[in-house]
Amino acid sequence: RQTHRDLAHATKEFEVSVKQFVPLLMLQAKALWDQGEYAKTEAFLQQHYGILGDNKIFCENMAHTLFLQQGDKFEESIPYYEVLINSHTDTSNL
Repeated sequence: RQTHRDLAHATKEFEVSVKQFVPLLMLQAKALWDQGEYAKTEAFLQQHYGILGDNKIFCENMAHTLFLQQGDKFEESIPYYEVLINSHTDTSNL
């Protein structure tokens, strides 16, 4: 029981930390974005995928970054957009 409470507490602390971290990360990514450095923006965001891979704000920014690059990057943006679409799709009526 104590282990379960400790895990729940640690999970909540992690979620709070992520919420605080995302705006700072996006501000740093925006500096690269504003310079048109989309490949550098992608590399910067990719460094944080392990922690933020399912965060909607992260996915939106990564999707846009990939979408604006030429070549096969367009297709790489699709899974990130799918996360956003799926999070807004109500499947309870299916």
